[in-house]
Amino acid sequence: MMTPLNKMILVSTIQEKQEKPQQSFILPDDVVTKRKPHELVRVTKIAEDSKFRDGTVNVGDLIMVESHMLTEVVYNDEKYFLISENGILAKC
Repeated sequence: MMTPLNKMILVSTIQEKQEKPQQSFILPDDVVTKRKPHELVRVTKIAEDSKFRDGTVNVGDLIMVESHMLTEVVYNDEKYFLISENGILAKC
């Protein structure tokens, strides 16, 4: 398992049931795949130097984050995201 450093938190997305809208015209790929401003993700691992090591946020918790602060990484063919402590908005 990857270990986040520098007060980062490793998260994974929650599989949401996505319905494809009926399209009567072609949209560019970047419009269709644009992220929402906020996303609900699951905490996978917390850096040792994170302020959240006090138990405020634990592995397995659902958190609301700012989407533009997520950094996508692929490790062992699994997609994860890294986010700094400042990108966390709420614990759900």
